[in-house]
Amino acid sequence: MTQPSNGLAPTNGQGQRPKQPVALGRPQNDFDTAYRLSGNLAASSLLPDTLRGKPSDVLVTVLYGQELGLAPMQAIQSIYVVKGRPTISAQLWVALTRRAGHKFRVIDETPESCTVEVERSDDPGHPTRVTYTLEQARVAGLLSNSTWRNHPHAMLYARAASTACRRACPEIALGFYDEFEMTVQEPERPTLAQVAAERVDQATAPAAPAPAADPEADDDALLAEVNAIAAERDQPVDAEVVDDPTDVTGWPEVAQPGGAR
Repeated sequence: MTQPSNGLAPTNGQGQRPKQPVALGRPQNDFDTAYRLSGNLAASSLLPDTLRGKPSDVLVTVLYGQELGLAPMQAIQSIYVVKGRPTISAQLWVALTRRAGHKFRVIDETPESCTVEVERSDDPGHPTRVTYTLEQARVAGLLSNSTWRNHPHAMLYARAASTACRRACPEIALGFYDEFEMTVQEPERPTLAQVAAERVDQATAPAAPAPAADPEADDDALLAEVNAIAAERDQPVDAEVVDDPTDVTGWPEVAQPGGAR
């Protein structure tokens, strides 16, 4: 006799759902099992330092890798989350390009540069060629990095390879960045607290002292005013500024009756 269903998931007799086995050979399609897998992996000392002890970060990395068709451990070793953005290594860019059926070739390598090309399977005969040089790395500020200084040959190859693959075949990892794009330092922007503090400082700062008066400028202004008055009276005036405070007009003397001045 069939028991009526009450719509509840079966339990293990203690009010808990029985744990389902975690499938390692195929994509994770259940969040609970995927998180259990990530939690166990995060406890391993073999994981990169950035993921060790962080099950949530491991889960995100595994899910990112799943979008690219990678097994969990492949994703953990090839995908990095930098500033909240998924970033993949040059090695993975090349692997995904070849897996998609496109051709990747190294054309030339020297201590100063590396040239590679990618030829799409649906556009043969029109390869995308990229050359990356030490001078370009210097201009980009990459040579300050110890890895660039110690392994310039490998880094030139990696930079040229990731650039060529992403340029020729962006669809194989759309939405993912290459590891070099995230090394470019963006200028720091002031925080809201810093902006507010700067405005408070400006508001409370003592007013700047008024500039000292320029005597020559005052003399020029006075002469201009005198000439303007003379122009209104239609009388030319030969005026100059004198030091005597009782005689500052410069007007001609007018004789007074009785010889008084």
